Amino acid sequence: MSDITSPSLQIGCVELPPGMPRARYFGRLPYLETAATLRGIPRPPVLQRWLADAGEDGRFGLAAPQTITHRAGRKGYARHIVELSRAELAQTGGFRDTELIRSEVDALAQATSILGVDVVLFRSPADFAPSASNRDAMRRFFAELAPAERFSGALRVWEPQGLWDLDVAARFAGELGLVLCCDPLTNDPMLDIDPGIFSRLPSDDAYFRVTGIGNARRRLDDYALEPLFEAAEAYERVWVALGHDGKYPDALRLHRQLNGDPGDGEADGDGESAARED
Repeated sequence: MSDITSPSLQIGCVELPPGMPRARYFGRLPYLETAATLRGIPRPPVLQRWLADAGEDGRFGLAAPQTITHRAGRKGYARHIVELSRAELAQTGGFRDTELIRSEVDALAQATSILGVDVVLFRSPADFAPSASNRDAMRRFFAELAPAERFSGALRVWEPQGLWDLDVAARFAGELGLVLCCDPLTNDPMLDIDPGIFSRLPSDDAYFRVTGIGNARRRLDDYALEPLFEAAEAYERVWVALGHDGKYPDALRLHRQLNGDPGDGEADGDGESAARED
């Protein structure tokens, strides 16, 4: 594995491993990306329990509620944790300036403050095309409703889905002061991606989520991860969230390597068994 010169690199998983308590996870890894907030922000007492589980050093990445990004009734939208009225459902999605979306941004900002999160993730749906009207909506949203200062210093990350070209999305994220969520290890033959783009994103920070798309291997060895760490060297701060099948043991191994702890030779197997036991 390449020597990493980035001053700050956080390694973690996308969601908890199956059956693993949150406190146990944070005893081993420092960062967790969670979509538990997609269907709505939990009440403050619940967030306080999350905070206690994370301990002094654990950090979260929160997904913004899909009521901000997704239109109700369309593909990808899941029912909100609180039943919404017909009038409220009509106000969902599209990064629009509606009463419901303002309320959801307020709740997200409060959660960010309570948890002291590292990252707030805005995931636009596949039907949110790169049209002029959608771009204008995002410009207004991130300038007026969700400016950086609303989120207590957390990184605002945008994950576009659907028809957005990676290079176009990267430039637009830079224009809005956002960090683009992307996967330097994507191996999708349908996409024509210049691997060099991951080292020249228009931001000082980077957010890399490894999904395993186009990679049949359940585990990723150091050689397979090399492009990711080469890209990471270009940024001041980097978050790496692993979401492939072997995410937990791989994240545990990488975290130990980055901290100069080779483990006892059984780390990977221990990680897999831990995820099954709890």
